[in-house]
Amino acid sequence: MVIILSTNPIVGKFLKMAIENPYVPFEYNDFIFSNIKDLYGFVKENSEDGFVFEEILKEVIQNVAEGKNSYELRSYETKSGNSETISFNVEYKQENDDFKYIVKF
Repeated sequence: MVIILSTNPIVGKFLKMAIENPYVPFEYNDFIFSNIKDLYGFVKENSEDGFVFEEILKEVIQNVAEGKNSYELRSYETKSGNSETISFNVEYKQENDDFKYIVKF
């Protein structure tokens, strides 16, 4: 299975640091991801095919925008053939005029 963190080398570098150290937050657009290692491990363990991890993050962001607090690998994407789900908590933080979502796995 081929796992690509990102097609952007700079994003990939920071993703790698955040995955290797769960206490290092990863900031992506208006989102701060905490303990992203858990999401990475979940996808790596359950995914049947390779993936681009940045695309998974984009799906999580879309889920947050829709008011969901979980990410699901659909049955056709998993080794088991069953859908697999990981939950997360979302907090909100406002700094001056900036509004950030904090996603904790």
